[in-house]
Amino acid sequence: MQLLEDKELLFEKLYNKYNRSIYNYIYMSIKDQWQVEDLTSEVFIKVYKHRDKINDIDKSGMWLKTIAKNTLIDYYRKGNREEPSDFIDIEGCFDWEYDNILIRDELKYIRVMVEELPKDVKRMVLMRYYYGMKFKDIAKQMNLTENAVKCKVCRTLKKLRNSIKLKQVS
Repeated sequence: MQLLEDKELLFEKLYNKYNRSIYNYIYMSIKDQWQVEDLTSEVFIKVYKHRDKINDIDKSGMWLKTIAKNTLIDYYRKGNREEPSDFIDIEGCFDWEYDNILIRDELKYIRVMVEELPKDVKRMVLMRYYYGMKFKDIAKQMNLTENAVKCKVCRTLKKLRNSIKLKQVS
């Protein structure tokens, strides 16, 4: 009985600590307050169902962000045709207290390059690598064939890699 009460208390603390950041994370993608509130609730319902896995509140942030990301992917897979936000939070993926400045500079350079891509290509790259969507699901979202999406993304990645190599040489 005590263990269950402890997990309830841990969940409550986890919710209080991360509710706003999960809301903001989802809002960056959807921008519809009502839908964001629903998806944020859905994330915490999933967490509540697995509250027995909560051990350390401070180390649960990435676990929650993964659940939120997967909830967003499910939302898009269910046929919600809203475009993912163009905002790229590359820096939010890393804890800068532990990563060095060179990595941060490279990521900023990559972000700038992605921002300069044509809108449809940028959307494909974000859906694939930021939201973790499958090519099949991206194709369905964009009303294209899966092969067309794969070709476009692969060509774009080659161009980005070449641009990074040129930057490193200079």
